[in-house]
Amino acid sequence: MGRIRESLNQLLGKTISSVVVSKNDMREPHSQLFLIFDDGTSFEIWVNQDDFCMASKTDDENLEKVLSLLEQRSENRITVFESDLGRLIAEHWENRSSSSIGQFIATMTSGQTTPEQLLYLALHVRQPLLARLAQAAEQGEVENWANLLNASLASFIENSNIEDLDRLYQRQSRWNSIVRPPSVVEPELMNFLGLLSTTNTPLFDDLKKRGACQACLKLLRHDSFSDDAG
Repeated sequence: MGRIRESLNQLLGKTISSVVVSKNDMREPHSQLFLIFDDGTSFEIWVNQDDFCMASKTDDENLEKVLSLLEQRSENRITVFESDLGRLIAEHWENRSSSSIGQFIATMTSGQTTPEQLLYLALHVRQPLLARLAQAAEQGEVENWANLLNASLASFIENSNIEDLDRLYQRQSRWNSIVRPPSVVEPELMNFLGLLSTTNTPLFDDLKKRGACQACLKLLRHDSFSDDAG
């Protein structure tokens, strides 16, 4: 058995958003397991023959990057395990009124979704999400949702060509496979933010102080919302 590394200490306090398992009968490592965290980092554990090994540190590789690297070997057999919400989105994304997604959202916490999945909900399952966010009242819960919404907008900015939003839905990437933005992503996103400003004003007031939200509003040429937004 390989040495247990101190790098395991780096995993303490992190939240796993997905797990990737890869098997390869032809080349070593024959088995790999990647823990993907919601902060965009990952950690690899693998087996060579009977030797159990692990990385010396976490890597700055999100789910899309890990899959991209694994797919470079055609003989890898890859399995991705995601959250319940991720599975529901994958199963029902074309049916945007899916009752199973709505039921999940009704009791969903900020810790049960990733920034990309939350962006999907804001674009495609808006009313159930707004109804859930309207329930956020305690300061800690409001702050947690504001953090996650800001991370969703940061993901949008990072993965989008702001000058070419109309063709965003045509691109093929791991991010697109989760978010699946419509061709009218700009008004869809602004509509969500406008509705949020009246659905839960304290939450929106917290969110609009965040850097990614300010950048998104500026890039989309909407600096603020009036009291009757939406």
